[in-house]
Amino acid sequence: MSKAGDMAEAYLNKLPDGERWYEHRKSICAGCPLNSKNGAELSALQKVTALVAKDGVCSVCGCPTERKTSVKHLECPDTPPKWTAVEAGGEDKALKDFSVSVEDPSLKVEAGKLNFVVSGGICKSEIYMVAFTIKTKLNVEVISTSSSCGCTKPLTTKTKDGEYLVTASVTKDKPSNYTTTVNVTFTRKNMKGKGALVTVPVLIKFKKTV
Repeated sequence: MSKAGDMAEAYLNKLPDGERWYEHRKSICAGCPLNSKNGAELSALQKVTALVAKDGVCSVCGCPTERKTSVKHLECPDTPPKWTAVEAGGEDKALKDFSVSVEDPSLKVEAGKLNFVVSGGICKSEIYMVAFTIKTKLNVEVISTSSSCGCTKPLTTKTKDGEYLVTASVTKDKPSNYTTTVNVTFTRKNMKGKGALVTVPVLIKFKKTV
């Protein structure tokens, strides 16, 4: 299908709000530096599109992100893509191959339907730091780590045990109950096409002291 046909499908179909694959695609785009909402430069035509795109416009393809991400067979236009085409049930199954854990006793981890949730943290200084570990038996490597807002600075490092330690720093100038999503995208080695990329979304919830 042509790009025009793809976007016609995106506007004609109802947005799949609440679907895990759609929500984590949107979260990735929300934290992407190529999104106009994050200061990416746009062409004159893209600037017109941005006037009616509440979640921003991708500066690579010029599409409104909330619409581009809603079409299952499309993939992120960046190189390498930050998210790929979705097959029915594919990503939910892939997420079951991962687990998330924390060492901080004040934090707890839950596996939700749409993501993992790390909660219970309390911010007592100007910058809040949270760390969690992602484990998997799959043969993968990290290609990107992003967040749903510019105030969160996540970093992923591979440990000697083959696990993935994710640290995120969040500035304190936010409401008392604050949430942000960190997306860690893996690529499966020796695998190409659909299913090669897996994004693990982790929702971080914490409170700040006055």
